[in-house]
Amino acid sequence: MAIIGIMYQTGLGVDTDDKEAMAWYRKAADAGDAIAMGEVAYLYYEGLGVDKDYKAAMTWYRKSVDAGHIEAMAVIGEMYQHGLGVDRDYQQAMACYRQAADAKSAIGMAAIANLCEHGLGVPIDLKAARFWYQKAADAGDKDAKRWLADHPASLPDVATRPSFK
Repeated sequence: MAIIGIMYQTGLGVDTDDKEAMAWYRKAADAGDAIAMGEVAYLYYEGLGVDKDYKAAMTWYRKSVDAGHIEAMAVIGEMYQHGLGVDRDYQQAMACYRQAADAKSAIGMAAIANLCEHGLGVPIDLKAARFWYQKAADAGDKDAKRWLADHPASLPDVATRPSFK
């Protein structure tokens, strides 16, 4: 059933139709398909074929995680980080990202690095950011690889540079 949803969402062999994709994803999700639950969440998150509804997206992402799709935990973290359908909560975002990272999610690893780099909910810590960007890069994250290339280890950390105030 989820495959038919993918076909409608992407236009593979049929006309693109997000409403029809949602109908097929819901059938698969209701049958316990964790990935389909994530796709239902995504359609709510983006407002594709349905009204944009972050609360419904959060509900479906949680169902997806509970059914075993751990990558959805990184999206839940993103929703907490940006206050989408929930109050902004960097500590909760970090906890979600950490759970995803502990399950080998490159997305979760890169998100932790971003929080450390920018001091979101934690003090700025470029050593920790580099550590997590490296883990994400090793797990295949292209943006993390780009960050590492743009920030060679030989450059001093911003936090240790003199202030010119």
